[in-house]
Amino acid sequence: MAARMSGQMLLCLLLCGAFFVPAYTYVNPNEGFWVFSADGITVLDPEVQKSYDFESEGYRYSVDASKPSDAPEDRVLKEQTKESLCNGEDCGWGYPVTTGFGHLVVPNYKSNRVVVFKVPAEASYDEYVVANVPTCQFPFRVDVAAWRHEVYVHCGDGNIDTLNMANWAMKQPLVDAAITSSKFVHGNIVLDEALPEYAYSTNTADPGYHKIHLESRKVHFVNLESEGCTVASNLTISGSNRHGFIRCSNGEKHFILEINLENDKVTQKIDIPGFPYVSKSGLSIVIADDQQHKLQMYKANGNGKPSEPEATVDGIEGFSQLTFVSTDDESKHVAVVSSLTQFKVLLVDMNNYTNIETVEYHGSHDMAALNKVHGGQRSLAATYVEPMSSFLPGHIVIAVSAPELDSTFVIDFKVGSIVPWEVCAKGYDGKVECEFEVKIGQVQGIQGDSMKMIYVNEPGNVPAYTTVSRNIATTDALEKLETKVADALRQKMSAVEAEAKAMKQQLSSMGTTMEQSKQQVNEEREAATKERQAATMEREAARAERKKLQSTISSNDSSISAAREVAVAGVVIASVATVGMLALAAVVIALAKRPPQLIYTEKPQPCQDGKLSKASHKQLDTVSYASTEFGEDCNVKIQV
Repeated sequence: MAARMSGQMLLCLLLCGAFFVPAYTYVNPNEGFWVFSADGITVLDPEVQKSYDFESEGYRYSVDASKPSDAPEDRVLKEQTKESLCNGEDCGWGYPVTTGFGHLVVPNYKSNRVVVFKVPAEASYDEYVVANVPTCQFPFRVDVAAWRHEVYVHCGDGNIDTLNMANWAMKQPLVDAAITSSKFVHGNIVLDEALPEYAYSTNTADPGYHKIHLESRKVHFVNLESEGCTVASNLTISGSNRHGFIRCSNGEKHFILEINLENDKVTQKIDIPGFPYVSKSGLSIVIADDQQHKLQMYKANGNGKPSEPEATVDGIEGFSQLTFVSTDDESKHVAVVSSLTQFKVLLVDMNNYTNIETVEYHGSHDMAALNKVHGGQRSLAATYVEPMSSFLPGHIVIAVSAPELDSTFVIDFKVGSIVPWEVCAKGYDGKVECEFEVKIGQVQGIQGDSMKMIYVNEPGNVPAYTTVSRNIATTDALEKLETKVADALRQKMSAVEAEAKAMKQQLSSMGTTMEQSKQQVNEEREAATKERQAATMEREAARAERKKLQSTISSNDSSISAAREVAVAGVVIASVATVGMLALAAVVIALAKRPPQLIYTEKPQPCQDGKLSKASHKQLDTVSYASTEFGEDCNVKIQV
């Protein structure tokens, strides 16, 4: 039974070791924290914690990834002195950047040169430093246009030089002078692939920024004096909405201007006397208020729209620098803040704006020693060490300079106990609680009052894997397992991508069909509208024509009626005249044909005054009279 249990335990150990146990440690001497000091360069191993314990199904396991010694000096992976780098004189380093193509670029303002290091580097100096390029006077800031394979160098004399990554030679034509003052000033140069045609530069002598066209090298100055800005500095860019955030001063107070860099229009003025920082994705903006010791969190909005304030959290007294640690999608996202006046760093969870912890990495603080620090800063760099197992915690590793102690501190912040990156979460009582563990290491002997540092993880650096204690699982097995898992994931991702592509094509086809149908309906509707308008116009024209015809007909009818009446009257008159004439003619003819005949001559009764009375007419009723004559004795002579 005991042997059986031992076999089960051994099988479990093998499986757990193969699937969950490994963590990795850095063996490449160039992948880590590069610390630039007056004495040269020191590369530090970010891995401080070297062993882990965890439980699974009642069994406790241990992962041992330690070096032979865990002493601070053993964290030094590589050193390069000022004798080989700076001709024996103190080095004067500006801010370093990585190119993404296996090189690290850093300006040396004391020698007026830019030094290019190969990453990963070989042991010899000739292979370690691939270029040492003379530049304009006092180079201090550099930035990379990876999409153009160019490096831009900002100098204190107001000039900007361009280096070609292909041969590290100066690129022509030179950039126009990007300064409006003859003063020797600090400044900055910033590029972002979201704005691929331009670089943006500031100088502390100018009330605005310089917009540099990368192809023509021509410079356009954007003056911000109308916004109350007399000195512009600390420009940073959010690629998500193509906005710039610039620290301005008017001689009395500092404030931030948010600017739409596509049209150089100010979208809002933020009355916070702080320094702007933008996350890798450009979605999160932090303004560090160095007076109120607050961190104002903003979320980037759409292009042309002001960013929106999200929260205000307590910062740290004596603010110096801020950097972000995150996964690529920023689903796990922490801001690390250093203090100049204290030996402390602050960690803030950017997903819920919660202060995780303020870590004090050294005890007493000597302000008198701090006064010798030139530039008033405490350099800072950080990275996240991914665990190889869901049973292992992730690590945020921070390097922070302490020039007054001639030291650099490496802080290992173990995040969570079982679930990696679940730093802060709400408990059953609704309160947010954070779970972590901190280990601190001090690397002494790094001297210089103007340290700069950067975490380097360039392409080509492949981590080596450690094994479970007592060599239960081998490196080969782990590598094969990783390859198998990676292949399976790759195939799954390919299938998902193919399905997504097919769905996208289907949706695109449906969208095209719907758009075509919509367009056809719109065209038919437009044609029907045009036909209705034409019919309406024709109807109105017909109505007008009919009205015109009715008017004409009415006028004609009046004329015809008048003419008809005249004609009828004429006909009647003519007829009457004709009848009268015919009757008269008949009488005349009749009289002419018959001789006069005396009907009676007796004296009619009565006869009054020689005239025939009306009563006598009765005797004549049946007689047609042609003429009548009355005699004096009333005798009537009638001729018929």
